[in-house]
Amino acid sequence: MAKSHQDRRTLEEMVAADLRPGEHVLAILPYAHVPARPKGPEGKVKDGIYQSYRRYRPIIVTDQRVLLFETGRTHFPRGVLAEFPNGDVEVVSVTPGSLGKVRLVLELPEVGRIPFETGRNEQDDLTVLVATLGGA
Repeated sequence: MAKSHQDRRTLEEMVAADLRPGEHVLAILPYAHVPARPKGPEGKVKDGIYQSYRRYRPIIVTDQRVLLFETGRTHFPRGVLAEFPNGDVEVVSVTPGSLGKVRLVLELPEVGRIPFETGRNEQDDLTVLVATLGGA
C-alpha cells in the first residue's frame, strides 16, 4: 500500500469517533503544511496554526467542518488542532507552483488568512476542498 494511502487512513481513523451523525469525510490533505511565519514585532510565534516554523497541518474537509491537525516537524498527526464550520472558512486563493505544488490561502475565523502548501498527490482532494468551501 502506498504511503499516502496509509497517512490518509491514519487521519480518517483519528476523526472517525468525532464525526457527527450523518457527517462524511470529503477530502483529506495529509501533507498540507504552513510555511514559516515571518518574524514580526512580537518575536517568534510558537503556538497556533501559523507559527514561526514550517509545520505540517494536515487538513480534513467534511460536509460540515474543516479540521486542522497538530504535528511536529513531520507529517504524523498528533490530534486535532482546530476545527471550523465550512460556512466560516473561505478559500482566498489557489496558486499553482512548481513541480505540482499548490499554494492555498484560507481565511479562518478569528485567525485570519493562512497560507498552506499542498503537493501534487493532493490535487483531487484540493479540488474537492475548493468546491466545498467556495471562493477562489
